[in-house]
Amino acid sequence: MAMIAQEPDASRVRIATAADECELMCLCRANHAENGIGAFAEDKVHAVFRRAFDHGRNDVGVIGVVGETVIEGSIGLIVDQPWDGDTPILMGLWTYVLPAFRGSTNMRDLVAFARRLSDPAPIGMGLPLWMGAISHRRTEAQVRLYKRQLGEPVSYGWLCENNWSAPDVTR
Repeated sequence: MAMIAQEPDASRVRIATAADECELMCLCRANHAENGIGAFAEDKVHAVFRRAFDHGRNDVGVIGVVGETVIEGSIGLIVDQPWDGDTPILMGLWTYVLPAFRGSTNMRDLVAFARRLSDPAPIGMGLPLWMGAISHRRTEAQVRLYKRQLGEPVSYGWLCENNWSAPDVTR
């Protein structure tokens, strides 16, 4: 019997709160261990958390989490501007699902949540959405998912760092 793929469901994602910070920090460390470049900068991650948890700030951040009893995955988004323009954009910082939950719809739901946030008001913020991923053997599925849900990419980037290599978790 063929399994029917579930549609992405943005409503499964809730907005994170300061009570989630410890669990989110662990998730961000795991994401960095798997996909990061250089040393993990906990103070920078805390700064993103402050943007998301302090709703009176001018520099807006949103963290969405999925999982009913534990945080299985999350997406971090900030409102920022491109370096060469004044138009605010909704910028994806990370989309990560813990390995134990990768067979779920969590990643698709997190991307659907970001798309919904970029929709016009009153549903979303009405901002262009920019999402990216470091592409290597371990993130090929994430890149394919982004193409399915967001369309073809409009930009590419190259990382030329001689002492960095994608983690080989296949051993």
